[in-house]
Amino acid sequence: MPSLHIDRDLDHLKTLAKELLTAHRAGDRELAQYLQQEYIPFQDLSIEDICSKRLTLTDAQRYLAFKRGYRSWAALREATQFTYRFSSCVLQFDPYLGVFLKGVGDTLETDKDRDRSVKDLIESFGVPHTEVDSIRINGESVGFSAQISPGDEIVVKGRSEPIDLAHPPMERSVMDEPRFVADVHLGKLVRYLRMLGFDCYYQEPWDDDILAQVAAQQRRIMLSRDVGLLKRKCVEHGIFLRSDRPAEQAKQILRELNASRFVKTSTRCTACNGMMRNVDKSTVLEDVPEATAKIYDEFYRCQDCLKVYWKGAHFARLGQILSDIQEP
Repeated sequence: MPSLHIDRDLDHLKTLAKELLTAHRAGDRELAQYLQQEYIPFQDLSIEDICSKRLTLTDAQRYLAFKRGYRSWAALREATQFTYRFSSCVLQFDPYLGVFLKGVGDTLETDKDRDRSVKDLIESFGVPHTEVDSIRINGESVGFSAQISPGDEIVVKGRSEPIDLAHPPMERSVMDEPRFVADVHLGKLVRYLRMLGFDCYYQEPWDDDILAQVAAQQRRIMLSRDVGLLKRKCVEHGIFLRSDRPAEQAKQILRELNASRFVKTSTRCTACNGMMRNVDKSTVLEDVPEATAKIYDEFYRCQDCLKVYWKGAHFARLGQILSDIQEP
């Protein structure tokens, strides 16, 4: 498979600025005319006077920023941080997706002889489709299956606002409420989510194939820090967890799904994900320590695994963790 050379757009702009400065020194008036019209220190000078001055690379960079609609070179540089220019098109990612682009090198392995969907191109840069909320090609909104044509300008946006599961982006399927499947090694996060009342499927050990199948067949949101798993074609909804701290992960999930309104504490078993209900103390006396029965009067039982819960000494600490998770 051949390698396709990629130019970061910022590098391309730097080259253009140098070429513009060279052209100015050779007598071209484009840069001088801009400076006379838009840059106060030059507005009292004639074009000839400006052309005779030894302008700097900064002047050329300022002009390029202006032409692209930015107030300064610094603003343009920030906007083009994750823009890539190569033989067939220009591809721009918004900064939200920058975390996936840190390993992108100067070449990209690609098959130039076959047609490519925009999804294929985006994911070849390391960005999973589950993190993409909109794609525009030449200003037109498109789906993942859109084909790329020579000269296309592609803008890829990540998650800029909470997902509305009733009207999800990129024609994803509608969900009445969030339901999750969690990748392995996320046991503590799963515990927090279940304590908040969320349906979160989790078992160990599982391989990626089974996780992806569960996400697809049961229409669950995949939770993972594995980019490869989130790239699976059958995984429609997913969230890349940006922190490795379970409480921060749970906070991210609630924020990105605007899911605080779905919280129902003390309703789901943290062990098996089954539903719990409040039960009479007399029905659990044989299942709890005698000392516990003497101290506590409120008990819950899982309807699936029959495990019994009560608000013991640890409840206040866990309650504070859950409160912190739910804070904006």
